[in-house]
Amino acid sequence: MYPPLNDYEIVKLPERYSDSQSVTFENELIICGGYNNNKCYSYHTIKKEYKYICSYPGDISFDGHFVTKFMTNSQTSGNELNLLSFGGIGRNTTKCTFLMKYKSVWDYPESKTDENFNMWVKCNDNQNIGKFNENLKGSRGLIGGKDNNLLFITHPPHNIKIVDLKTMTTIQDSKIAQKDYSFSFHFFTYLTINNIKVQDQFILICDEGILFIEYNEKTNKFFYESIGECHNLNIPFSSFVSFYDCIFLFGGRNVTDQGKGSCVYKWSMKNHSWKKCKFKIPLDLYSSSAILNDRATQIHIIGAESDYDKNLHCIIDLSVIHKTIELAEIAELYECIGLQDEQMRMSHGTPFPPHMKRRRIQYTTETSPEKCEYKKEELKKLETKLKKFDDKMKIYEMNWDDIWSIDGKFSKMEKKISRQMQDISLNIDTSIQRRQFLKILFAYISQSALEDTSQSLNEISERKKIVKSEIDTVCSQKIKLKAEIDTLLVTYINCIVQHNKLCSTKRDIIYEENKLNEKLKTLNESIQSELVLLNRFDDLSGNLNLLLEQNKNWMKDEWNKLERRFIEWKPLDIAIFIGHNLRFTKSEMNECKENAEKKKIGGSQLLNKEIQEWMDMFNFMKISAITVRNSFHKILITYSTEHIPKNFLCPISNAIMNDPVKALDGRTYDRQSITNNYRMLPNCSSVLNDGKLELFANFTLKEKIQSFLNGAK
Repeated sequence: MYPPLNDYEIVKLPERYSDSQSVTFENELIICGGYNNNKCYSYHTIKKEYKYICSYPGDISFDGHFVTKFMTNSQTSGNELNLLSFGGIGRNTTKCTFLMKYKSVWDYPESKTDENFNMWVKCNDNQNIGKFNENLKGSRGLIGGKDNNLLFITHPPHNIKIVDLKTMTTIQDSKIAQKDYSFSFHFFTYLTINNIKVQDQFILICDEGILFIEYNEKTNKFFYESIGECHNLNIPFSSFVSFYDCIFLFGGRNVTDQGKGSCVYKWSMKNHSWKKCKFKIPLDLYSSSAILNDRATQIHIIGAESDYDKNLHCIIDLSVIHKTIELAEIAELYECIGLQDEQMRMSHGTPFPPHMKRRRIQYTTETSPEKCEYKKEELKKLETKLKKFDDKMKIYEMNWDDIWSIDGKFSKMEKKISRQMQDISLNIDTSIQRRQFLKILFAYISQSALEDTSQSLNEISERKKIVKSEIDTVCSQKIKLKAEIDTLLVTYINCIVQHNKLCSTKRDIIYEENKLNEKLKTLNESIQSELVLLNRFDDLSGNLNLLLEQNKNWMKDEWNKLERRFIEWKPLDIAIFIGHNLRFTKSEMNECKENAEKKKIGGSQLLNKEIQEWMDMFNFMKISAITVRNSFHKILITYSTEHIPKNFLCPISNAIMNDPVKALDGRTYDRQSITNNYRMLPNCSSVLNDGKLELFANFTLKEKIQSFLNGAK
């Protein structure tokens, strides 16, 4: 039983692993050996079971090797995985590099027997990573480069090299110039910003501190910078995981008392600072390894220990590592990034993201997004929207009931927009009617001016200015209302796009649900069929077990009958007795029967036979003769009184006497038995005279015994 844990899951490993190496592949965690352990297993994260894959060659022993995934030009299927294994071997030793093409042992069971997959293939000497005099114990590696073809390797004492995976040749081999940096069994990972890897920029953590490394592929040069300390965390015995711009350290060895640790520390790539987490893992983590699953939802720690077991696999949910408020900050960060991407698309004249173009909604000509001109004013408004991210209500910030209910916030906002659009439409109609009225009025005034020549030109000019002012006011209002309509229209379009996207997601979910239900139905039918078959097998097993018991009881009865009539044994009975005790084959039993017939051996001839006589009669080895003679002796002790007169039996050995002699106590014994065992008699002084054993031959009884034996032949 394992101790109860919250938000953890404990699985027993099939082997004990220390300093193991693991990679992830879809729903699998592939464990690729460890310290003095060459076996490789696949752990299925859904089925929660292990399957054996293969082993490294038996003559290889690792101490801190490294395994990584990489792509090759020959890889044609997404169901395959290429693995590269190197390191784990010290200086002045020939290095070994291995490659494996992996196919899931869960989806493709036949891949176990396919010699092209799921086995480590040793590279040629000219392709091996590492020189004879280099120390690759506790080395680490990362894939980088513009074409993802460069393998960056850090290894003791303070070296970094680059291997071109296309040619398996070393293109850079240098020492890290930073002072006092020495590392082995360290942590080497990518620098990330907003959880996105920065090309050819890395973080190295060792006992001496934290180092930033940058590589320039054009100039083939490195840049180093020390960016932190480790405060005696004992890095070589710890395990690490990197995600969301943070590095988490698990366990290790307590520097103060050298005990195994269970603490968790977090180092921020943004703030360059360590922070001790409030929770602890109630297991000993020492020389274990940690890895994040492909979906970034769980952390797997291989090689944990408890008071109950020394080879455990600990699975931790990510929500335990990150507090709820931190997860919310991460979600908001990515939402802001999405808004920046939208701004970038607008600045390039693309109002819809690429993945939405195929599902673009068909609008009428009047409301088509293509008719909306995204000018500089719209771009400035969007920038303002980004700065005031939390000021305005967004549909994706509303609760689901506010979005889909008839009285929710979204419905109210839609009604408000509708009312505003109606007001705007009324204002536009008013301005148009006023403009038509003014035109009629202007025509009337002009006609009146022609008819009434006495009207003052100054009065006409004054009225003309008043009308012009009114027209300018109405036009200004019209422009303002038009701008508001455009803004509301864009918001409305975005809401429709979001609605269509959600509907599409819903359809996909329903499709997946139906597909899963079909699978479940098929599985259920298979389970029922298997259950019927299991019941039939259970009935058959019960019948066979009953038959087996009957056969055993029959054989037991027959054997008891055989033992009881030992004095009447014929060669066939003797062959059965010897063959059963020595577990003979059929041919050996027949040979024993023929031997007994040839020498005319019966049950009475076996009485009082010594080991050497058994060996001579049946050509036995000594150990076989001892086994048969002891077994026959037990039969004599058990059933001798049924066939042999009691006075023919030695009181000590309970066997027929071979050389009967009388002792001073008046009783008759077998000479050999009394000579060897007289001291074991309850009153041994009764057979001694002056401390010496006195024996007298009993010829009369000896003749009777001999006559009895001759008559039984």
